[in-house]
Amino acid sequence: MMWSKLGICLELVYISSANILLPDSRVKLTGIILAIYLPFSTLAASFSQEKPGTLLVDSLNNRAASFRFINIDSLDFYAEEAYHLATELNYIPGLVESTRLRSTGMIVRGNYADAIELLFNKKLLIENSDFVKDKAVIDYYIGVAYSTSGNYKASLPYLNASLERFRDLDDANYVQQCLNNIGVCYIRLDQFSQALEIFKEIEQVVVESNPGLTTTLMVNLAYCYYGLGEFEKAKNVIIDFLAIPTEEIDERGYGFAYFKLGEVYAKEEDAKKAISAFNLSIEVFEKFESYTDKVEPLNGLAEVYLTLRDYDKANYYVDQSLDIAVESGVLSLQKLAFYTSYKILKVQKRYKEALERHEKYHTIADSLVETQQSAEMGRLTAQYGFNEEKNDLLLVQKEAELENQQVVSNQQLTINISIVVIVAIVVVLIFVYRAYSLKINGNKLLKEKNNQIKAQRDVLEETNRVKNKLFSIIAHDLRSPINTLNGLLYLVRNKMADQEDLETTLPKLIDSFDHASNLLNNLLNWAIGQMEGYTLEFKDFKIKEVFERCLASARFRLEEKSITCTIEGEDASVFGEENMIEIVCQNLLGNAIKYCEHGDTINLKISVSNNVCVQVIDTGIGISADKIDILLNENDFLSTAGTYNEKGSGLGLMICKDMLKKNNSDLKIESVENAGSTFSFCLPKSS
Repeated sequence: MMWSKLGICLELVYISSANILLPDSRVKLTGIILAIYLPFSTLAASFSQEKPGTLLVDSLNNRAASFRFINIDSLDFYAEEAYHLATELNYIPGLVESTRLRSTGMIVRGNYADAIELLFNKKLLIENSDFVKDKAVIDYYIGVAYSTSGNYKASLPYLNASLERFRDLDDANYVQQCLNNIGVCYIRLDQFSQALEIFKEIEQVVVESNPGLTTTLMVNLAYCYYGLGEFEKAKNVIIDFLAIPTEEIDERGYGFAYFKLGEVYAKEEDAKKAISAFNLSIEVFEKFESYTDKVEPLNGLAEVYLTLRDYDKANYYVDQSLDIAVESGVLSLQKLAFYTSYKILKVQKRYKEALERHEKYHTIADSLVETQQSAEMGRLTAQYGFNEEKNDLLLVQKEAELENQQVVSNQQLTINISIVVIVAIVVVLIFVYRAYSLKINGNKLLKEKNNQIKAQRDVLEETNRVKNKLFSIIAHDLRSPINTLNGLLYLVRNKMADQEDLETTLPKLIDSFDHASNLLNNLLNWAIGQMEGYTLEFKDFKIKEVFERCLASARFRLEEKSITCTIEGEDASVFGEENMIEIVCQNLLGNAIKYCEHGDTINLKISVSNNVCVQVIDTGIGISADKIDILLNENDFLSTAGTYNEKGSGLGLMICKDMLKKNNSDLKIESVENAGSTFSFCLPKSS
């Protein structure tokens, strides 16, 4: 008894010191106290039949739990100390409790995968033990981790498994928590009928010792009735909830209640009451700094003002909702806000902005599906790994039992023979495994070589296709003006052409040679870019000066079509290969002129943010969506006649893409047929 009391005193010294020491001091003192405590605790156990160290593990876990809503770092510190000590002592209840607390800290920080892995490891450890409640706790927190991460389908099997165990244990508190979490999962999965059945069951078993669950239950019931379209019932439940004195509930629940009440009033087309309820919800969330929770009531205000056709206020609130949703990184909230913004802009006939919001909405919706699929795949992988490890553990246990029986039942001679046989088998297995490994490695190497050959073949085929295309361009586009010139010179030499023939033929010939000259320049630029060993000179330069040079060289073509061309934006410095960027700008400006009608405009725009973005914006004939896909393909050529029937080869745009790639940039194309096109790329700012 004396030794046991001494051990307890040492534990209390440790716990008391934790209140006044800094973390580093606590770590050092932990080692000192454990070094002193464990020998005494072990000796005490021999007299008192107590397991050494369990009281210290429980004290550390209690200390960690006290920091749950105060300081997560302190929770982690004490829970990890308890975890390591419980592991050394093989104290399962203390190990499960410290695992629960550590996973809670991980979940609060958003480290769901780490929490699930930790919980699964402990599930494996105690799966075949008699610790029924501890197994139920592990299953429950695996379900909580999946639910908190948004994977509600994965959460349900574990919550249901823990519910059955807690029912068998007649643990009313955990039964209520399991039911509540299962009901919330059904709400999030839009299965409101099943959720309502769950919360009705909670109403029958809820105990007075858990008043917080009573108020949570009322809000969840309101969500169920609203989801089922029973708006009057939802409103009555919320009104009853709001009548409860604040000291008896978690005030943050008012925020969710007012939000759902606002949605009910919106459904009843009572805009004034809906606006009031949404504003009250926002006030509550601001009080508790729950900014992410403000997204839904702000979105609700935007929806109400949309129905009132007050588009300024609708845009004001949906923009706030969007900012918070994007900052939070929660995809479901971003999806909600982008869709509302799209509806408002569409009604205002701001179609371009509405289209951008609608595209973002679809992108986020697709990301949500992919995230859920990825999470489900992760759950299945984790479950598969758990089952594999469980089977391996059972196999090891069976082998150990058989070996022990053999040691007990057989004489020494039999044991020696068995050892020889086992060694022989191991040797054979080693040779078999080695041969199998060599075969696997050989097959793997062969597969890699085949893949390399296939990749080289694909590259050669693509290179050959590009070469054939280039030869076709050279054969057709260069031969035509040369043949025309040859014919004209023949006529002049033989005095078969008069002045009128020359005046008719020369402009066409000049156009042909302009096209041929442009083609030769592009071929030269392409050839230089493909040369191995060609040195690129990257440096800082003014992008506006490049635009001005391009504009000067294109002045005649602009005047010919009466096209107005302006340069907009500050004179920003960029880092890149200046000659290549000038070739890119010349080609993009030339294309814009080529596809502009008489009197159109071209805007060369420079904008600066993290990078310097360059845009060539024209009001020409535009490009169809299917042609944009072809243009953006790295090795495809596409050319159509210009508005004055100008010819092209498609090589210029391919050169642009190639040179931008060498400058770590990409070409982007936005266009609407008969409304114009925007070609853009970005470069880093000069240092």
